[in-house]
Amino acid sequence: MQEPFDVFLSHFAEEQSIAECVQEYLSLVFGGALPVFRSSDDRSIGTGKDQYSAILQALREAKLYIVLVSKYTAYRPWLNYEVGYGQARGIDLFPVLIRGTRGSEVGWPPELRQTVKTLVTVRS
Repeated sequence: MQEPFDVFLSHFAEEQSIAECVQEYLSLVFGGALPVFRSSDDRSIGTGKDQYSAILQALREAKLYIVLVSKYTAYRPWLNYEVGYGQARGIDLFPVLIRGTRGSEVGWPPELRQTVKTLVTVRS
């Protein structure tokens, strides 16, 4: 059985390399004390495991969500599903603007837009 993850790192598939950098950074800063789930990471979802079930389990167990947001991903259905799941659970959501995206370009509710922090700036 997989250990619970503290952080759910939500990202769009085409921005996997950025998500990987964020995950590596968190690992450098916190070591193994902050397990991070990233769906594109084979350490998060083992080979042969059901991806959908693993994602749902991580969404249920994570203590906080980090959501990588770009003007290309803000309207992706799956990303919005994950954000909605976190909102429904009432846990902390940390949207991170990437690829030069501005908060005004994100069509989320005002309460979420106010929490947007530019923690990472990565340009492709």
